[in-house]
Amino acid sequence: MRQPRDLNATSAAVLGLLHRIDSATAGELAREAEEQISPFWGITRSQIFRELPVLAQRGLVGSGRRGARGSVPYSLTPTGRQAFGEWLTGPPFPQQPRNELLLRVGFGRYINGEELTSLLDKHRAAHAERLAQYESALEQMRAQGLEPYRIVTCEYGVRYERMVLAWIDDLPSLLVPA
Repeated sequence: MRQPRDLNATSAAVLGLLHRIDSATAGELAREAEEQISPFWGITRSQIFRELPVLAQRGLVGSGRRGARGSVPYSLTPTGRQAFGEWLTGPPFPQQPRNELLLRVGFGRYINGEELTSLLDKHRAAHAERLAQYESALEQMRAQGLEPYRIVTCEYGVRYERMVLAWIDDLPSLLVPA
C-alpha cells in the first residue's frame, strides 16, 4: 500500500474538498470543486468519481450507505486527514505547464501572420473575460469577508490573467527578430 504522503494533486484536491465539507457524494464534491477550486485547479466530475473508490481502498475516505440513484456519501478518515496535512506541508512536485496558448504559439511558424493574429485576438478576448470574472469574484469575496486563503487564490487568478494579457500585447515586438 502506498504511503499517505504519496498523494497526487487530484487525490489531495478531493481530500481537501471533503475536509471542507465533511461528507459528500461524488456529485456534491464536483459541484463544490466547481465553486471552490475551479478557477485555479481543474478537476473533472469523472476524475472525482474515479478517485473516491481509490481513496476509500487506501483508507483515506470512508463511504456511507448507498442513497438515491446509487449515490454514496464519502467522508474523510483520520488517516485521510493526516495524509492531506502531509500533502499540504510536503515538498512540491515538479509542475509541467500545460498551456494550450503556449503550445499554439510555439508552433506559430506553421500558420500565417493573419491566422496568428486571429488566434491571439481570440485568446486575448478569452483572458480578458476571465480577468473580468476574477475581478468580480474578488470584489464579492472581499465584500462577503471570506477567508483570506480563498481571496488570495482569486487574487492569483487576477494577476495571472493580467500577465497573460500583457504577454499577448507584447508578442508582436517579442516575435520580431533582434
